[in-house]
Amino acid sequence: MPFDPRYIEGIAFFNARDFYAAHDAWESLWLERFGEEKDFLQGLILCAVALLHYQRGNLNGVRSRYRKALEKFEKYPARYWGLDLKKFLRRMSGSLHRALEEADPPPLRESTVPRIKLQE
Repeated sequence: MPFDPRYIEGIAFFNARDFYAAHDAWESLWLERFGEEKDFLQGLILCAVALLHYQRGNLNGVRSRYRKALEKFEKYPARYWGLDLKKFLRRMSGSLHRALEEADPPPLRESTVPRIKLQE
């Protein structure tokens, strides 16, 4: 399945830890989609925004955006649009764990953030 270049671009930005640019790339695609594709993209956008909030020290933003992302992803299978969603969310939760659980967590360790690798 050939993916829209903006999806791939967002993944490249996400993997480079440029979460704002990933958000922008995915949002341009999100604006054109409907239904489950739109919700999936919104979930990715919310994950990128949660990480951006963590980088900036906005813990309320981390918590609210990631909670909404998890709600968006509830209805999806383990793999969607080439993304192993189950694995991605497990790693995202690990990356955000301290921000979600602690009142004064340490800064985001970008090395813990999952890298997105698409599978056929």
